Amino acid sequence: MIDEDNKKPLLTSLVELSGLGGNTASTEAKMQRNLEAFHQEQVNGGAELSKLHDTYFRLQNVWGFGTWEWDIKTWRFTVFNSQLWRALGYSAEEIEAIDTVEHAMSFVHENDHPPLAKILEKHRKDSSVPLQQSYRMRCKNGTYRWTHLRAQTLRNSDNKIVYMSGVNYDITNEKYAEQSLRENQSLFQRILKSSNDGIWEWSLRDGRLSFSQGCWRLLGFNVEDIEMGLRRHRLWRARVHPLDRSEFDLALTLPMESGGEIDVEYRIKNIHDEWMWIRSRGDVIYDENGAIEYLSGANIDITELKRAQERLTSAKSLAEQANKAKSEFLSNMSHELRTPMNAIIGFTQLFDYADNVTEEQRENISEINRAGHKLLDLINDVLELSKIEAGKLLCSLEPVAVAALIEDVFVQSQHVAELKDVSLSFEPHHLTSVYVRADQNALRQAVTNLIDFCVLSCRIGGRIIVSLATTTNDYLVVSVRDNGRGISKSEQDMMFEPFGHRVGDEQVDQGSGIGLAISKSLVELMSGNLLFDSEEGVGTCFQIQLPLIKHELTITEQSDYIPKAVALGEDFSVNNDLFVGKCFLYIEDNSANIAVLEQYFSQFNGLQFEVADESITGLFKARNTAPDIIILDINMPGIDGYEVLTILRSDLSTESIPVIALSANTARDDIQRALDAGFTDYITKPVDVEQLTMVVNSLVH
Repeated sequence: MIDEDNKKPLLTSLVELSGLGGNTASTEAKMQRNLEAFHQEQVNGGAELSKLHDTYFRLQNVWGFGTWEWDIKTWRFTVFNSQLWRALGYSAEEIEAIDTVEHAMSFVHENDHPPLAKILEKHRKDSSVPLQQSYRMRCKNGTYRWTHLRAQTLRNSDNKIVYMSGVNYDITNEKYAEQSLRENQSLFQRILKSSNDGIWEWSLRDGRLSFSQGCWRLLGFNVEDIEMGLRRHRLWRARVHPLDRSEFDLALTLPMESGGEIDVEYRIKNIHDEWMWIRSRGDVIYDENGAIEYLSGANIDITELKRAQERLTSAKSLAEQANKAKSEFLSNMSHELRTPMNAIIGFTQLFDYADNVTEEQRENISEINRAGHKLLDLINDVLELSKIEAGKLLCSLEPVAVAALIEDVFVQSQHVAELKDVSLSFEPHHLTSVYVRADQNALRQAVTNLIDFCVLSCRIGGRIIVSLATTTNDYLVVSVRDNGRGISKSEQDMMFEPFGHRVGDEQVDQGSGIGLAISKSLVELMSGNLLFDSEEGVGTCFQIQLPLIKHELTITEQSDYIPKAVALGEDFSVNNDLFVGKCFLYIEDNSANIAVLEQYFSQFNGLQFEVADESITGLFKARNTAPDIIILDINMPGIDGYEVLTILRSDLSTESIPVIALSANTARDDIQRALDAGFTDYITKPVDVEQLTMVVNSLVH
């Protein structure tokens, strides 16, 4: 119900609106005179009033509309049984019971009485003031809905209101939408105020570019510092870096011509004349006809991001330089270490051909030789891992016959297994002719490393089984399983970390664990996976998974990719008369290496073994002695081995002489480069004299 304080001003307004006032007697007399005058006017204008009444009557069946009338003559207020009141939840009887203004106003929210009274008072004083107002009406369940009032009044000749009629219609949904819009606008304003981004919009209707204050705040300006209006685009563009203006212009003009998104980064000068980076992103907005109407978007300060990118690029460059320096260091160190190792291992090999060495001395020398080769393997592994980490090791993927490759690996790994009385067996099952896409050398090295690891893990008399299987997703699985000591749970996380897990025992050589890290990296370079499972006291199983080649290969293709197993020295024995009447030229600057080969080849009867400790001398001797073989160190000072080879091949007297390259560089790229340059063969240091003897023998006979 309406409280008395709020009802009084409204009732006063209604009385004033009717033009009545003063004491009761005079009010009644004045009202009577006004009604009589109005009655005469009704007779004259009855047709028009009837028409208006009929119009309001028809509105009662429109949803959300309610009509009413106030007859000043009888002071009766009539509410028609309309859809509005039904929507409020009232029955026909309750609607008919509303017969006074006071009763009708009891349904209006008390907070809306003062503004309603105010508009009534304005209209009473000035008929040109529209009689319309929005207010809330109480539903039967106690809630409120918003309605909008539109009313008309009739005045008598004294300009006093004698009749009023109007319509109310439900605007609740519109009010909620308006409230939601205001909340969204408020939220948007708060976001803009708190955001460091600037909003802009370009209207294609009038060419106006609207910048929010945030755009200029990005550059350090206050809104008062910048002239408003159309010139803002020119002011903004004038601050864009000259080298970025064409890209800036293109980013705006292209969407206007063909639509699409806007995304451009450019430099711009701020208030302190410092260059900063802005990223402008936006999109086009189309009108109802599909034509581009607006371009709108946001400017974002990405200066710090750009600086971070520059720092990252700089750090990446430094890291790449560091990796390059590390790789070069390791490569150089590998070469430097191999040079003395050549002397150590070379001289120990000479004792194999000596007759005056005791058995104990021979065992000691053999131990030195084994330790030297172990150190050599470690040098090779470190160099290989450094190349993988530096991204310099590339794999050439091609069809590889896996079963043939594993048999080749077995030939090379058999000696290692025999030292511990470990048996090696291969179970290809029905997969003897399958191919995978892999790098042949990388796969051979990975399998070899896994077998070596398992050999070291096995106890004396242990067993290693290599088997093949396939998966449902067309992968070939190469399993390497042992029955060794297994790996504890605490150590399994470090299995593929270089030097993270050591294997072996005191009776045999220990492995550094670096081979597993290399194997994993090599398999992943071939788009494969290396998995493992291990149980302490039971054994370990590794699984290499590589993509299968499902199509049939031709005979030519198969022969190209089947590896040939070669066992150096298997059917070869040194004969002192092997090189009778032959002449060898050895060009080498290291005196220890010269001494090793001089002493070794001195045992061969009738062999002329010439030595040159510099390139010029070597070229001179090659022309004058016409040797059957030239053994050439690639890394000669001054004129290196490649230049020496070029000179030899350009001279008619030396162009056909086989030249064997000797080098401490073991990388595949280095070997391939030497063979491509024209060297007949390539042997790495430390030199295996038996291997060298076999190569030389194959070339001179």
